Amino acid sequence: MFSAVDGLDSRRPGAELYDLALRATRRAESVEHMALDLFARDVAIDPPLDAEALESTRGALLAHLEQTGGGEVRSVGADGVHDTRRTVAGEPLISIVIPTRGQYIEVDGVLRCFVVDAVRSIRAKSTWQNYEIVLVIDSVAEQRVVDELVAIGGPRLRFVVWSKPFNFSEKVNLGVLHADGEYVLLLNDDVEIITPEWIEAMLALAQRPGAGMVGSMLYYADETIQHAGHQYDGGEVSHIGLDAPRGDAGPLNGYRVEREVAGVTAACALMPTKVFREVGGLTNLLPGSFNDVDLCLKTTWQEHEIYWTPHAELYHFESKTRDASVHAFEIDVAWRRWGFRMEESEYWPHAFNRPVA
Repeated sequence: MFSAVDGLDSRRPGAELYDLALRATRRAESVEHMALDLFARDVAIDPPLDAEALESTRGALLAHLEQTGGGEVRSVGADGVHDTRRTVAGEPLISIVIPTRGQYIEVDGVLRCFVVDAVRSIRAKSTWQNYEIVLVIDSVAEQRVVDELVAIGGPRLRFVVWSKPFNFSEKVNLGVLHADGEYVLLLNDDVEIITPEWIEAMLALAQRPGAGMVGSMLYYADETIQHAGHQYDGGEVSHIGLDAPRGDAGPLNGYRVEREVAGVTAACALMPTKVFREVGGLTNLLPGSFNDVDLCLKTTWQEHEIYWTPHAELYHFESKTRDASVHAFEIDVAWRRWGFRMEESEYWPHAFNRPVA
């Protein structure tokens, strides 16, 4: 392989090995992890990247992006963390599917309707303009909520009425059936957009060859991390980054960089519509919990890749609009299906942030 990729390039002084690694990944049929030390650099005596090395790094990244679909290098860092953004191809329609009860509730003494706030933030902050919003709304929704949503969403908004008992999975599946987009963006009704380019950041990864799903960085209202990807380890499931303060870099700067992950939460997940349909959508057997775990594991079982990006940031006021309790039968269904894959720590070989009960 070393000879096949023409070895080290003297035109990348200070970044020869980084450039070699990028070229090798472009030529490789697969990339595997080996639990052996094959090469080591003495970081104690290695000087930090100087201006020449940083410029070489930028050149290596630009060449890599040009060879893999295009993009821009926004910054290169002496700490090895570089901000690159891939180019979105075309202007595909994104169908944002939001299941909601459509009612005001009291939160900390204040009446709020989360779905109204969510739609307002989508409309006010999103720079991507080719989208529709499919609201799967309960038949008991308050009329004032419907009126406010119509006023905010306008012609982009489509209502699908739900009149059966709560089942998050079935509601989302119904919304996707009414969606026209080439991509579906599953979104909880209790979110608020932070990053204006949130759709572009996820879409650029969803357009990668073999991509099946892309997730985002979610924060609790108290500015701690709620989700930086799924972690399946030791037979348990949790969120990467849980409870870490916003701005924390994480192990090996893992909260700062786009990564392949075992899964992402359906609170905000973008998928090619054809992949959602291929894997059968969300299972109705998991009405409230672990339906997204099942969806992710079905997606990777079909050999699609799942990515997470820190460049799409949202607040997630988790479970403010529904009963968040986990039922024993949901644990039974999910683990009977996928217990044999709850050891996929190669995507995130670090301890859980919060002990799993």
